[in-house]
Amino acid sequence: MLRQRIFPLLALLVILIIAACGGGSDDNASPSPTATGTPNPRACSANQAASLGDLTWEGIFREDLFETENWRVLKGQSPSPYVSVSRDLEVVGAIELRQTPLDSDFNAADGISALEAWARGFHAGAADAGEAAHGDNFAFTVRPVGDPVLIGSFCAIPYGFVGTSGGEEVDRIAGFATFDSENLYLIVATYDVTFEGEEGFHDPDVLAEFAPILPQFVETLTIPPE
Repeated sequence: MLRQRIFPLLALLVILIIAACGGGSDDNASPSPTATGTPNPRACSANQAASLGDLTWEGIFREDLFETENWRVLKGQSPSPYVSVSRDLEVVGAIELRQTPLDSDFNAADGISALEAWARGFHAGAADAGEAAHGDNFAFTVRPVGDPVLIGSFCAIPYGFVGTSGGEEVDRIAGFATFDSENLYLIVATYDVTFEGEEGFHDPDVLAEFAPILPQFVETLTIPPE
């Protein structure tokens, strides 16, 4: 009888000691970014509270050439908001570096949540513009590529969409957005069926193939410029 009483008491004592030492696992615990040393792309840098002024490819595209698989992104020799994209050594499109003043309702203190609110408004506006241009046959699908990333130390989010009219693709955008205290900065590849210039992509299928490469390219950039 004494042995039967002692064993349960010992088991209870062991459980209490493990609990006191923090043993066991917490399924709801969130991994700490500092535990692994991996930066959190949803944590916006304090640098984003300052003004960068005018960003250029010269300042943020340090290597001049990005290359992976059969894709290449090459910076031009003269100042330009575009860098060229080639596939199998044939130029097939361009990526634009665009900046625009922050709207008065953009709350930079909200960090990445402010970017996500901007993206929702951008997609809604693009859907309305597409319907106005193409009529009731226009179909709009939000299609960002990838997840939030860090461009240098600046948090950025993907955004994008595909627009079709009568089954034909008429619009496609794949881009990333970041910000500072004054401006929104967009790194974006576009296709528009009405587009006749040299910038952008002229084949939506080619842009669709390149879109998964865009996050890889963006993560090689440096903001703020070094």
